[in-house]
Formats: sequence, C-alpha cells, structure tokens
Amino acid sequence: MSRYLPLLSGIAIGVLLAVACHTDYKKRIIPNAIPIFILAAGFFTSGSLLMKFVNLAAMVLIIVVAEKALHQHSGGGDIKLYLALSFALGLLSLGIVLMETILIYAIYHALTEKGKLKGCRFPVACFVFPSYCIYFLTSTILL
Repeated sequence: MSRYLPLLSGIAIGVLLAVACHTDYKKRIIPNAIPIFILAAGFFTSGSLLMKFVNLAAMVLIIVVAEKALHQHSGGGDIKLYLALSFALGLLSLGIVLMETILIYAIYHALTEKGKLKGCRFPVACFVFPSYCIYFLTSTILL
C-alpha cells in the first residue's frame, strides 16, 4: 500500500485542483481548504520532509522577491496554492507546472484575444489544473 501513496496523493492533488479550477472560474476565489488539503497530500508524495519545508521556504522567498521586483500582486488564494504545490511537488516540478501554465494561458490568450497579457486578472487555477494534469500524466507514464 505504501508504494501507492505517492500515486494516490498525486491523484488527490489533481482532484483538488479541479475543484479549485471550478470555484476560481465561478467565484474568482480559491477556498482556503484546497491549499490545506494539497499541503496535507504533500506529506504522502515522494521526497524527504526536510526538503519539502526547504522548498516551501524557498517559494515564499521567490514570491516575495518577485512581487517586490515586478510591482505586481497575485491573489491570496493563488499564492496559497503555489505554496502548497511547492510543498507537495518540490520547486523543480512546480517550475515545470508553472511554465506549462504560462504556455496554456498564452495559447488561450492567442486564441480568444481576451484581456491583455501583462497585468490582467484571470482565474489562475483554471490554467494550473490542466498544467498539473499534463505534468502528472507525463511523469507517471515516464516513470
């Protein structure tokens, strides 16, 4: 059973991101319970507990520096989602998910021509969810 825990926690994270996607799209809010449950699922993903906390601390630093340097602010739910994912996935995997998120958003923007790419507000979870699905499926298939 213990060898299936990382797989099951990865699926649980995907389901939680689907719920976050739905609520972020409908209400433009990510409920506090979703990052908390993703953080809890992170205890069962692969990796040492020490590195999970190091990744979390590093992500806090990255967010603070990025927001100060860019003078742009993400929503509180988005930041909590990033922090929970950094704990559950690690910084490298989260970096892959975020790069895929940017790519999916750019494709969406190019196809719909809605909003503007710089400084616009959009439901982040709606783009993080498919990015995570791509990451999870490819990493599961390749392992």
